[in-house]
Amino acid sequence: MVTASASGLTPAIREILGIVDGDKLKSIDFGTVVDILAEGQIEGSATASKAGITDKTSTAYKNAFLKDLFLNRTAVLQADADNSNPSDSEFNYPKDRFKFEFQDGTANNTVLFAAEQQSSEVITGDKGQECTFPVGGSATARSGTISDTRIDTVQVKVKFDQFFKVNTSDGNRESTSVQVIIKVNPNNGSATTIIDDTVTGKSFNPYNRDYGIDLRDLSGYNTNTSGASGSFFPIVVSLERGNDVGDENTFNTMRLAEIRQIIREPNNYPNIAYTALRFSSELFQTAPRRNFRLRGKLVKIPHNATVDLTNGRLTYSGTFDGSFKADKAWTSDPAWVLFDLLTDTTSGCSLPESELDAFSFYGVSTYCSALVDDGNGGQEPRFSINVNLNNRRDAMAVIRDICSVMRAIPYYEEGTIKIAQDAPKDHANPSALSFDYVFNNANVIGGDFLYSGTSSKTRFNVINVSYFDLETQEIDYVTVKDTNAQSKYGTQTKTINTFGTTSRGMAQRVGKWFLQTQQNQTETVVFETNIAAGSILRIGDIVGIADRVKSSTRRGGLVKSATVSQVTLDDSGATNLPDISDSPQISCMLSDGSVETKTISNYTSGGIVNVSSNFTSAPVTNSPFILESGEIDVQAFRIVDIKENRKKTYSISAVNFNEGKYAAVEDGEQLPTKNINILTSILPSPQIIDGSDGTKAIQEIIVLNNNRPVPKLFIDWQSVEGASLYQLIYTKDDENPVVVNTQESEFEILPSEAGTYKIQIYTINSNGERSASPTETTIDTAGLTALPDNPTNFEIEPLSNSQVKLSWTKSTSLDVEFGGACVIRHTPNTLSSATFSNSSDLNENISGATNEAILPALTGTYSIKFRDLGGRLSATEAKVELALPEMADELLVLSQREQTAFSGTKTNLTVSSNALQLTDPASNLTGSYEFASVLDFGAVFQNVRLKRHIKMEGFFVSDLFDSIPDLDARLNFDGAGSDRVKSKLQVQTSQDNSTFTTLQNLTNGSFNARSFKFTSNLISVDVNENIKFTELGFDAFLPSRTENKYQSGGNIISTPLQSGTSSSGLSVVFGKSFFTGTSAIGGSTTAFLPSIAISPEDMPSGGFFLLSAISGTGFTIVFKNSSNTVIDVKFTFQALGYGKGA
Repeated sequence: MVTASASGLTPAIREILGIVDGDKLKSIDFGTVVDILAEGQIEGSATASKAGITDKTSTAYKNAFLKDLFLNRTAVLQADADNSNPSDSEFNYPKDRFKFEFQDGTANNTVLFAAEQQSSEVITGDKGQECTFPVGGSATARSGTISDTRIDTVQVKVKFDQFFKVNTSDGNRESTSVQVIIKVNPNNGSATTIIDDTVTGKSFNPYNRDYGIDLRDLSGYNTNTSGASGSFFPIVVSLERGNDVGDENTFNTMRLAEIRQIIREPNNYPNIAYTALRFSSELFQTAPRRNFRLRGKLVKIPHNATVDLTNGRLTYSGTFDGSFKADKAWTSDPAWVLFDLLTDTTSGCSLPESELDAFSFYGVSTYCSALVDDGNGGQEPRFSINVNLNNRRDAMAVIRDICSVMRAIPYYEEGTIKIAQDAPKDHANPSALSFDYVFNNANVIGGDFLYSGTSSKTRFNVINVSYFDLETQEIDYVTVKDTNAQSKYGTQTKTINTFGTTSRGMAQRVGKWFLQTQQNQTETVVFETNIAAGSILRIGDIVGIADRVKSSTRRGGLVKSATVSQVTLDDSGATNLPDISDSPQISCMLSDGSVETKTISNYTSGGIVNVSSNFTSAPVTNSPFILESGEIDVQAFRIVDIKENRKKTYSISAVNFNEGKYAAVEDGEQLPTKNINILTSILPSPQIIDGSDGTKAIQEIIVLNNNRPVPKLFIDWQSVEGASLYQLIYTKDDENPVVVNTQESEFEILPSEAGTYKIQIYTINSNGERSASPTETTIDTAGLTALPDNPTNFEIEPLSNSQVKLSWTKSTSLDVEFGGACVIRHTPNTLSSATFSNSSDLNENISGATNEAILPALTGTYSIKFRDLGGRLSATEAKVELALPEMADELLVLSQREQTAFSGTKTNLTVSSNALQLTDPASNLTGSYEFASVLDFGAVFQNVRLKRHIKMEGFFVSDLFDSIPDLDARLNFDGAGSDRVKSKLQVQTSQDNSTFTTLQNLTNGSFNARSFKFTSNLISVDVNENIKFTELGFDAFLPSRTENKYQSGGNIISTPLQSGTSSSGLSVVFGKSFFTGTSAIGGSTTAFLPSIAISPEDMPSGGFFLLSAISGTGFTIVFKNSSNTVIDVKFTFQALGYGKGA
């Protein structure tokens, strides 16, 4: 039972009650959420665990956990905050707006505040009634009665309609106060005051405040008694107001909103790790997304293990005896995580521990927990697992996933489950090679080994590896590449989704391992052996193979007899005994099934091999032996599958093994080369194919790489029989030499660059010895600086009087086809005088992948060049000439030429030697010229055809070196014409000779307009080059037209006309007007009058007609008889002229 006043409440309680600074009151809602983290006990906060904080009830632990709690991806407490006493500013959320608790999942979990299941009911009582306080009298209490003996908690909600008073002097609304008193009267005894609180502040809206009463804290509470004398129930809960309301300027009416009776049922969720979070609606309107950085389930660990709290790995002391510590612990070691999954009876596979070989798990664990370079200047365990298993999956799939983390495979043998790992036999010396068994042609069934491999072109050379980034809380990727294989065979990409990996360094090692396996562990051998060998082999064993077929010599057989110091071979005459100077070794099987290797000291007659130091025991008679030396290596393979056959033989599958791959992956060391063939003679250097027989020689070609053209230098040579490798050394110009070893008889330099390459090629035998001298050659390469090919088969096909189709043979240059263009220009000049530099652009952006284009028909010469991706043009253009016939059905009304003085408006242009040119390309690369006059037809006419006329030429600013503005940009010094200049003619049209349209390009087109303005643009793309016009203009045409329609009163009539008898004749108005000329076009308004043909229908003999007033809009006609008297005649007419008025 607690009695409290508002002034004595803590800031957190004041906030929960709705009291805020500035005396303003507000109601606040809170939400609660419970999260189940795991089944079984877990370590808990990762931050606390790393810091060694073990007391999970301490303030330091709770604060550390807040660093691992992320609400909507933001940590509650900043990572660098002090765990014991963080400052308020280090909280990313106000700490008095939330509450968080955690239980780690023991059988004796503590009940968290949010883990009590509640059932509640509002009792009727005086709900909603006002609590008054009459002056001079007693307070009016509002109450409710509780009779249910199961009730253990009461919640009273007090409501104020408004909460303020008005200052009568200035009208301001100010704070007010009300004393709230809550009493409990058990079984009609004496009432006890439980709550005495003063509410102070102001609120202009309804304001609620809740008060909770735990009946279990009150004297006499006993749920087992009910109704008897002295029993606790029924009880009366009452609410009273402790002070006066005030005058009419005070608004603080208090009501009993409700009394809620509550039954609480605590639940501690035994053996479940869970959290509870309470948050205010000010922080989150809905439940926030919650992420936890945890150290998870506790597992069994060996008796001699210690957890490294910085990273979860295990360190060991002493010898493992197969037992485990009494208390479980958290670890990131995947071996013992798998062991727990297999044996856990609650959430695992429930296998008895006796069915698992704990020693195989221990061996794997020691390799997993060893520290390696993390790729970021530090160290980390070789293999760690951090994973959340939160959905039902096939057990075997989960087991395989966990095994994939540590490069292991599970297998069943001799009644127990074991795991085998791809790891060196000697962890301290990973590059040391030792065999678990040896095979040669004498101890395999049939004497044969069956080999298979993968194509170099299909092996992955770019590996993308996913991992979960703990900082960003997102999936991230690392990429590992084999650039040599990538450039040689193209990009072959593989994406690996790792399981339980949260380390970028570990993901990097996974990628390197997969890449090494793809590129180097590509050969598989299958063979069949007897029961003596097959019964003792295990998956993961490393075996040595001496195959006389593959090595081209016999270096293995069976032991005829042996002592600890010498071995007698079964067929010494057929066996190739290594030279003693080459430090040969012999490997034999001992009686305990192990392989022991000894250095050979000498040979004696009878096939006796003497060893420099004794074997542990005498090699077994009729067991296999193998010989090796510096000149030839024994093949090493790792067993991946063993099958027992019905005929008491065993089928063995193994993959080639290179002991240097561990150091290659983790330390970046070069993978050692294996020599497995006896061909040791010095071989001749290869001969480069000269191409005389039609085969490809050393050459530079353009190829596509990622759909972009790149230059490639291709070198092809004749293979040398017996060659193991070829060594190619190439040097470009004065750069450092590049050394490449390859098994292929060809090599590509991609991309190649412009310069001179010196190439040397050696042959290397199986011992790694080079040919005495190399084959040498030199080649000059252009890279992407070579000019594209010249266009050929340029042809023209007229389609109409306005369009032609141009065609050509498609470019053979890839940097034209992909990203380049075909540039077509035109000049009025004849074929003999036309050049690419004196022609103007028609279309400079035709796709380089096409071989035809439809363009305007223009009299003169068309020319074409190819432009590559770098902007370089073909050395020589192709040309074709077009001579358009004069069209009989149209009139050339004006042929306008701007030349000599070029009197129009010039911008950045000047006239020099009767030619218009850019004033100074070094200052302005563009200029424009507006024609001196406007082409005006006097009225709007339809189908006015305009054809451009341009005579121009590009030229270099200067041929003197000292006068060239940008010498580095100059591409041509041999006097050829400039190609890097362009021009275009543009036109604007108007319907009223006042308002004109925007500029549009003009080559050959038809328009409906009255007036036309012409502008030409001169463009250079190089400060060294200029452009000059000698002629600039256009030709204007109007189509011929026949008119036989008469317009009267706005209506067009095509029936025969009556001439009438008026002496002045009949005025005929054309349906559409003809163009007859202007002072500027044709010299007068009658230059192009239409021709009139009259066809009378009933004219008498001797009659005649007279035409007058012929114009573009009509004519006048009068008919007379032979007596010269005006007569009325029916007639039709035809007017032939040019142009059609709008």
